[in-house]
Amino acid sequence: MKHLLADGESFLAWRGGKVIGHVTMLPDFNMSNAEFLIFVHQFDRGKGVGTALTRTAVRRARERCLKMLWLTVHVYNFRATRLYRKCGFEFCDDCRSGLERKMSCCCELKNDG
Repeated sequence: MKHLLADGESFLAWRGGKVIGHVTMLPDFNMSNAEFLIFVHQFDRGKGVGTALTRTAVRRARERCLKMLWLTVHVYNFRATRLYRKCGFEFCDDCRSGLERKMSCCCELKNDG
């Protein structure tokens, strides 16, 4: 647990002196990936807060040379699924458990040359 807390990163979104959103990455450097967790206050959803936090996390994962971020999402959470897809996440075909599905985002920078 100490390892996760020491190596993990969190970002907060603030409005009017209050935290309205929070994202955390819990890296597994042996696997070069990190679990991605996000929360946006219900009254601030649909306003770009989740998009900004998710893009910040993806950018930071690339800076840390992580190959992938992954998360689990409830199959009927369509708003969250749209957000994750917009930010580069895709469903993992082989990862389904009850009402949850796994999504991942490749963070490796593409070499165009």
